[in-house]
Amino acid sequence: MAGPSFSGGGSPQRPPPWTPVAWAFREALTRGPSPPSSPGCRPSRAWPHQCAGGIRPLRSSIKVPVEGPVPPGRHSHGACAWEGGVLMAGGLGAAEQPLGSVLFLRPIEGGFRWQTLETFPPLIPRYSHTAHVHRGKLLLVGGVWLHAPSVPGVAVVDLATGQAAEYSIDTVSE
Repeated sequence: MAGPSFSGGGSPQRPPPWTPVAWAFREALTRGPSPPSSPGCRPSRAWPHQCAGGIRPLRSSIKVPVEGPVPPGRHSHGACAWEGGVLMAGGLGAAEQPLGSVLFLRPIEGGFRWQTLETFPPLIPRYSHTAHVHRGKLLLVGGVWLHAPSVPGVAVVDLATGQAAEYSIDTVSE
């Protein structure tokens, strides 16, 4: 059986133990705090990066290259980590319309690449749901959709094949 169809080329590969973003965070956290932003700043051992004015900026920022076509903006989507990258599903687009797409920010050598995961059949557009990966399957739980008079139950997407199924949850029985 063929793997999922990732537009943008290739199939996901297992990332190295430290992806570029994880490495950047690790470096930022182990490098130590920058000098206090105000003379009265006395960070504690428990919160070494905080002062009265909030979190202190680190000494530098690290730009992580991202390839591929940038997807349109969205909010109220579900997102979770997978294979060293990030899966994002659904949400509300710029016109506040629910989206049914699944995107993968896949780790590549030196950065990341945006890819779209095609699902079969297409997912029912939804937003304000949660996203989880369990045993190679993306689970989208709850949220809001405009498809039917009921609420969304659980959508299950097999990440190896792109096969999707929607399951309803009985919310009226006792």
